Amino acid sequence: MLRFSEEKNMQKMIGFVLLVMGLAVAMPAPPLVGPEISPASGMNALALIAGGVMMLRASRRK
Repeated sequence: MLRFSEEKNMQKMIGFVLLVMGLAVAMPAPPLVGPEISPASGMNALALIAGGVMMLRASRRK
């Protein structure tokens, strides 16, 4: 079983990995006709949000 400090470090690491994954794939796309969001952009946004939330939760827990 993980101790509290190890769990906190694991959450930070997973959050950081999600942020890096979201930023690594974010590439400018050619302009589209409509305001549709591609599935890749949606996944990037989800990874960025999830990573940010995990890092914030890990840093606020005491």
